[in-house]
Amino acid sequence: MDSKESQMVTSAEEEEDSHCQYAIKLASASVLLVLLKAAMDLGMLEIIGRAGLGALLSPSEVAYHLPAHNHPDVLLHLYDHSTPLSRTSA
Repeated sequence: MDSKESQMVTSAEEEEDSHCQYAIKLASASVLLVLLKAAMDLGMLEIIGRAGLGALLSPSEVAYHLPAHNHPDVLLHLYDHSTPLSRTSA
């Protein structure tokens, strides 16, 4: 393989790597949106807001206030991100 062919192979590999990195970014962006929707549907932002300005809450303190008793299947939804969370599902 001469120098020109080697450069073409390297260029093709770099382009493929670039496409793979872009696909990973797209997948990561969708995960963030799903997590934000779950947090909003569960009222986590309100829980944190009620704690007051500057309050430090541990994850277990936030979890204690989650409405899991109203949504018995909520933990299953958190593990299965393909199932949308909804306040009308309970």
